[in-house]
Amino acid sequence: MAGNVVEKSPLRHAELSHARGFGSGIATEWGVFETLGLLAPKSLDMSYHLDYYGKRGPAGGLEGKYKGGFVTETTLQPWTYEGEFTSYLALDHGKDDFGKKRVDIEPDNELRGRVFWQHQSFLPNDWQVQFTAGYISDRNFMEEWFNRDFRVDQRAALDDLLTQSIAASIKRHVITLARVAQDGTRVRANAGIRSFRRRPTLEEALRLARQQVARTARQEDGAALSRQAAAQARVAAERLTRVEEALAEMPAVEAAKVRNHSKATPRVSTTDPEARKMKLTDGGYRPAYNVHFATDVDSRAIVGVTVTNVGSDQPEFLPMLDQILERTGQAPASELVDGGFVTHAAITEAEAAGVTVYAPVPKPKGARDPAAACRGDSAAVAAWRARMATAEAKACYRARAATAEWINADTRTHRTLVPLLVRGLDKVHTWVLWIALAHNMMRTMGIIPHQMM
Repeated sequence: MAGNVVEKSPLRHAELSHARGFGSGIATEWGVFETLGLLAPKSLDMSYHLDYYGKRGPAGGLEGKYKGGFVTETTLQPWTYEGEFTSYLALDHGKDDFGKKRVDIEPDNELRGRVFWQHQSFLPNDWQVQFTAGYISDRNFMEEWFNRDFRVDQRAALDDLLTQSIAASIKRHVITLARVAQDGTRVRANAGIRSFRRRPTLEEALRLARQQVARTARQEDGAALSRQAAAQARVAAERLTRVEEALAEMPAVEAAKVRNHSKATPRVSTTDPEARKMKLTDGGYRPAYNVHFATDVDSRAIVGVTVTNVGSDQPEFLPMLDQILERTGQAPASELVDGGFVTHAAITEAEAAGVTVYAPVPKPKGARDPAAACRGDSAAVAAWRARMATAEAKACYRARAATAEWINADTRTHRTLVPLLVRGLDKVHTWVLWIALAHNMMRTMGIIPHQMM
């Protein structure tokens, strides 16, 4: 249960919660200037948090945002700056609970926390200065206390970290890129099949949601909200946001139906608008995302990650090659994919980039030899047909299933690539990056010590 308070009150936000590992708790946010009875400057906003959790203890912190600037007397050019800072400390007498298959950890020190400061100045002649500083008390604090920041708000940093880890493994000759296997696996989204709505239903839901938000806004005027009214206002605002996001996704779904000549009525989920109905391994159709891994065959380390809401694997072949080239500075010598990735245009483009494609040739109609070139084939496609008829190519291709399918099974069994707990393409992609990093770390720990012996 949570609620916002009117602007004139020092209390800005209050929330009651109950969670495993934290117990029952209350979290509050207060305005610094409002508490002191002062008028807040327009260029500075400061607040402080006072929280308490039954199984952990008291916690609190200070955060703020600032901005400003001036014009120099000599050059008459503007100097502007902005920044933000946050701090949070906890007197923690509990244990860190990371879920099943991970032991509970008792912190070394009860006093734990984080401090973060980011500042940037915009100088004349298009110069810019940035400064970032931070402190975290221990390696488990962020995952336990700020799980959202830890898991899903660091996509760019995690993507860069994956690139660095791949580069380090190439330098130590762990990753060779001699053969790369790519495959896609559909992962159940955090949305129900009944959450999908047609456009008329969504438009009517939008009208009702706007009415509800307007109604709760009128209740806010002139007086502080009760807990029940604040909760109703929050639910109404969240409902409006979800419906608006669903309607924003509708044109893409409608276009896909036209492109695929589908007669089904376009529908979008109000729970996770970016999820799409896909055929899963059990043959059923449910909301899902399509997760692609590109894996170095020799080391079984992941060298590429893609998450899409398109059920077909075919569009992801060339983008994955581009991603590998961007991460490593070189294209793989050969790429092993199943028949779902194969198009003549993709094979031609891959061969032009120096990548030898190993993929099954579709069974021809009639008695035509599958290894024989067809009319209109490019030289690369004709070479691919002839190559896949050889015993050497068939033996090479067998490594695809042993690598790509093993990765899919391993990430599902040991790396939490199971029905997702987050929503939206960006958050799911971040989740999958964590999985790839964890997998590569385990592969490196298993390979490098043996190479050093």
